[in-house]
Amino acid sequence: MAAPFAGSSVCLGLGPLILRSRPGISAYFESLRLQAPKTAIDRYLVSNKQLQANTLGLGFRLSKRFDDLESGEERCAAWGSVVSGADCGDGWLRVGSRYLPETLCGVRVLLRHDASNAAEDTSKQALATHPQRKMSRSTSCCSTQTGTSEDELARMSVDADEREHGCEPLLSLWAGSHSVGKPGKRCEDASFVNSFALGVADGVGGMAAYRHFGVDSAAYASELMELTEQALEVGADTAQDAVAVAELQVRAYGASTAAVLKLTGCCLDAAVLGDSGFMVLRKSGQRFRVVARSKEQQHHWNFPYQLARLPPALEAHVAPDCPRDSAADCACQEVAVCPRDLVLAFTDGFSDNLYDDEILDAVERAVAGEDPLNPEVLAQELVAAAYARSRSSSACVPFGDAARKHGRLRFGGKLDDITVVAAWVTETGTPA
Repeated sequence: MAAPFAGSSVCLGLGPLILRSRPGISAYFESLRLQAPKTAIDRYLVSNKQLQANTLGLGFRLSKRFDDLESGEERCAAWGSVVSGADCGDGWLRVGSRYLPETLCGVRVLLRHDASNAAEDTSKQALATHPQRKMSRSTSCCSTQTGTSEDELARMSVDADEREHGCEPLLSLWAGSHSVGKPGKRCEDASFVNSFALGVADGVGGMAAYRHFGVDSAAYASELMELTEQALEVGADTAQDAVAVAELQVRAYGASTAAVLKLTGCCLDAAVLGDSGFMVLRKSGQRFRVVARSKEQQHHWNFPYQLARLPPALEAHVAPDCPRDSAADCACQEVAVCPRDLVLAFTDGFSDNLYDDEILDAVERAVAGEDPLNPEVLAQELVAAAYARSRSSSACVPFGDAARKHGRLRFGGKLDDITVVAAWVTETGTPA
């Protein structure tokens, strides 16, 4: 990834900390806690009419976080029941000292109760009050929205007794990662994985020319991912919020693109800046298909959006008209996911060397006979496929196609750092 120039001035994509005026992480989360909810109390129907989740109810939260679940005996508001609470105005209903989310995966599950919906969900309510009844199938909330086949539904089947106290399904990530640097050079990519989030960052290689100023994009990308993961662990609501906090706190000098995803309920919340990216794959029969994919953000060809922090001596040379990117410029989206979905996050060294159909073929070859394959092994296989293509002098690759569209003749693979995070979406069988 090159760092463009404007005349004799350095144009590096993003100057230092555009978000300086924003509060630090402690003040940021404190400001969220201080948002005063509305005080009017109304009655709300806990509706499963649109969501169609084969579970017992909607889980109470101890705070406005999806993962902060009530663990007591009354941990759920049963489907079809009516609760009294105050609309906080931010997507949460306060019920006493606890909270319920008003929507799941973009579907509204709390409806203001009136005569028109008084009889709604009575069958679900009856089921919730008789947990000994068995539900023949349990799927993630997105199954009926995405054309999931009957075979897929059968594979997802879970006996209701196995999660007697369950609410909406709790999904988690089984993830692994792998990276390889350009031949003979230090890898400037970074990544993190855990059970509910993942991220990749691609340190801008062109910044190496300014190493004498103290710039180190590999260190910047690594610290950016470390701080992003920490922000998510302490309660950042969205992937974009976590990137913004990391951008404020990072101390290394450098520049990087990023792609960060957070799993909340049965939705992936994604924030992507630049040409790092992600895709969600779902198996239909024996083949995988792409159900969601990020789009690259480019100022112009080979000049992606990027975060950066520059030393003052270098900042003085940045062209005044150079684009300035921040976490606020992330492309954000939510993707409904199901158990057994495969999430891939990657730097551009991967997506510049393999077309989507080649990625699907590589996944299918790797998992043949072992589905799901250990995600770290899968990430290694995918990186190996992209690396082999990058070393070919005659290969036709996406980066070459993009170059030719911009009037530049380029043939063969693109030598670059390559990082892939592979994560299977799994269902834990405990409340969400």
